[in-house]
Amino acid sequence: MITFEAVNAGHGDAIILRYPGDGGYERILLIDGGPKSARDAGGGRFTPLDDHLIPRLAEIKVGRDASQDDILAGRPDLHLDLVACTHIDDDHIAGIERLYRVLSGFEPGKSFPVAARHLWFNSYSRLLRGAAGKAAEASGLSAAAVAQSVGQGEALSEYAVAYGAQVNDGTTGGVVSAVFEPSQFGPARIVVVNPGQEELARLEKKWIKEVKKKSATAQPSSVVAETMKAFPKDRATNNLSSIVMLVEVDGATVLLTGDQRGDLILGGLELAGLKQAGQPFHVDLMKVPHHGAVGNNQREFHAGVTADIYVFSANGKDQNPDPPVLEMIAAQARQGREFTMAFTNGDMDYALKDGIGPKFTTGWEVKSLQEAIAVLREDPAIQQNVRFEFRDPARHSLCYRLPSAPGG
Repeated sequence: MITFEAVNAGHGDAIILRYPGDGGYERILLIDGGPKSARDAGGGRFTPLDDHLIPRLAEIKVGRDASQDDILAGRPDLHLDLVACTHIDDDHIAGIERLYRVLSGFEPGKSFPVAARHLWFNSYSRLLRGAAGKAAEASGLSAAAVAQSVGQGEALSEYAVAYGAQVNDGTTGGVVSAVFEPSQFGPARIVVVNPGQEELARLEKKWIKEVKKKSATAQPSSVVAETMKAFPKDRATNNLSSIVMLVEVDGATVLLTGDQRGDLILGGLELAGLKQAGQPFHVDLMKVPHHGAVGNNQREFHAGVTADIYVFSANGKDQNPDPPVLEMIAAQARQGREFTMAFTNGDMDYALKDGIGPKFTTGWEVKSLQEAIAVLREDPAIQQNVRFEFRDPARHSLCYRLPSAPGG
């Protein structure tokens, strides 16, 4: 069994995976930590780490301490087997950076009841294999300018090392990339699907150019053509460096996609030998890439990779999840497929641009997720075959328990 939890991180990601371990205790993986701050349905500000992620981990610790079977019950800290930061964008890294800042003692008077000795994170220093000095020399910038441009990622690395965490332990060249398959998280099989070596090589070259800018400029996630006959591909360097992993425990499978692009995930699955070219690949649960942005959810990806549960971690910021992506996934119901589309924030309003909400491919404008779902449900096949589920606002996370597959 795998327990998947998408913590309320507003427009960001913060995911907890739990499963029974071989060592007599429940294994816990944390993937991303959400942004510095986010807005709730009423427009109020909150801090995902302090207001939802740490409280949820504290609840899990209470459950572990009450366990009669878990050998780690009663310890002062909740042991996290792995913390993974998929990439450097604030809505994924900020919570992880602050977690390690507190754990390393750089925030006096603050403590968190967790232990996190294993971190996966591809900082720019690691990607460039020579830290800021090499990058500065190659780009003609001062080392200080380089450090400032990637400060959040480099700070995370420094805090983690100061805390005593092992960073990218066991990887080749110190970088988490396809097709790394660690052995220390049994009985789970974890396979890193992205980024590939070719992607990393391109990222090194691109970063030398991008670091000259004040900040990397990502392609807007809601660039929707009037007719939406084609989805423009996300080409943002940070997003394409996302760590993607497939986690399998006793036949139950979860695909964690970060902000990666769907066509690159397809290639990574094939490179890892998990998917055969031209053949469908199915998982129990998929974290939909990049909060449901059109630039990361190509038709060929969703045709080639299907799920029983599609999880959207979004709150309407940047108009995510984009209605054309909701439409594309829901349309699979016309093939007779039954599945769930689940949302960390079900009562969200879309961010408006010049007073206009996002549009479906038909041109129909919507201003809230519930309005978008109502439009989708006008299709009889979607009404019959798709379940729409939402995080209980009174809970910190949207939770699914995926049972072992028969024979798993």
